[in-house]
Amino acid sequence: MLTSKMQIPMYLKNIQEISWNFTASGHGKGPMHGVGGTVKRKTDSLVLHGHDISSAETFINKVSTDSSIKIWEVTSEEIQKCKLDMPEGASAVPQIMALHQITWSKEKPTVTLLREISCFSYPLGGRCSHFSLKIPIVTLLPEKKVMKRKGKK
Repeated sequence: MLTSKMQIPMYLKNIQEISWNFTASGHGKGPMHGVGGTVKRKTDSLVLHGHDISSAETFINKVSTDSSIKIWEVTSEEIQKCKLDMPEGASAVPQIMALHQITWSKEKPTVTLLREISCFSYPLGGRCSHFSLKIPIVTLLPEKKVMKRKGKK
């Protein structure tokens, strides 16, 4: 998810700064969680009314009927393609549940600041000195290199 958020400047070239902020209660949650709950309730209702949902195709067809929610199947091939497009050396963000602000600035395009406490007084690409209890984590995003996997072309 962090990688996808940090690819935004590649597509929106005029962006100077990015700040992604979230609270403890909403940590990592967004509109998709509400949609997920709606889809789950609709699926539960279908099953309770005798409908069999035995495949992804059946699920998509039945849940999409009479609904404004659009669902697409993501195939194994599409997942593999995304994995191959991952930057070499990409890794998980440590202690992500403790973070409350992720910032990026065009001035330092390879640096992403991860803050445990949100700060809006300093430039988004700069370090905050207000909260001495928590030191911000700095992540260097590697230049995009396509990983070469054995046996894959």
